[in-house]
Amino acid sequence: MAPIRAEHPVLSPKATVAESFSVLAAAALTHLARNAEAFEATPEPHAVHQMRVAARRLRALLGAFRSALPKVARKRAGLDLKRLQKALSPARDLDVFLDEVLTDIAVASVRTAIARAARTPHQKAYARVRRVIRGSLMGRVRTDFDTLAMALAIAAADPRFGVN
Repeated sequence: MAPIRAEHPVLSPKATVAESFSVLAAAALTHLARNAEAFEATPEPHAVHQMRVAARRLRALLGAFRSALPKVARKRAGLDLKRLQKALSPARDLDVFLDEVLTDIAVASVRTAIARAARTPHQKAYARVRRVIRGSLMGRVRTDFDTLAMALAIAAADPRFGVN
């Protein structure tokens, strides 16, 4: 399985706030999960990058729908996404360094020495990504967004909440 770029979901012009959040969250969660699967199959930089993109999109959703989302559940989702990004960032930073910065160094012996020095931190960063995508955090992120979508749907069904 190869890493995938995010799909752009189509929203109906008549979609409610709850429906819009649900569609956008589902697309970002699918993007995250598919790239986690791709990383498990073949750990590589593009999968790490796309997982970070998905996590940023999910965080952007929390911001965009902030006023409609229950505060406690929104904050919990935000914290879980921060944990995920914290696990992905060192791997991505080292990928960029090795694939882009290191290649600009003209002296081959210097490039080789730096690449050797970065090998262990890179392997550790990828091991951390592997642990995170196999651990409970990924499930919590999905549950967080399912909970938020459900809260919006319930609020939309009850006119007292003023969310539609």
